[in-house]
Amino acid sequence: MSLPWLTILFLLPLLGGLVVAILPNRQDGSAETAKRAALLVSLLTLVLAIVIAVRFRQTAAISSPKKRCGSVSSVPTTRSELTAWG
Repeated sequence: MSLPWLTILFLLPLLGGLVVAILPNRQDGSAETAKRAALLVSLLTLVLAIVIAVRFRQTAAISSPKKRCGSVSSVPTTRSELTAWG
C-alpha cells in the first residue's frame, strides 16, 4: 500500500501553521523561532513537492514507454451548447 503523498503534501503546511501558531514568542518580542519553523516547513513542503513530481514522471515513463493513443479523429467528442433562458 502506498502512502497518500498528495494528502501529506496538503497537510504538511497546515500542520506547520498550527505548530508556528502555538510557538511562544521570545521575551524581547521577536518571533525568530516562529520564522525559522515556518521556513523549515516551507522548505520541507517544497522538497516533498519536487520529489513527488520527479517520481511521478519516472513512474509514468516506466509504466508506458512511448505509448501512442492513435489518431486525433479516433477520439470521441461531444458537442454541447449553452442556451440562455429567456
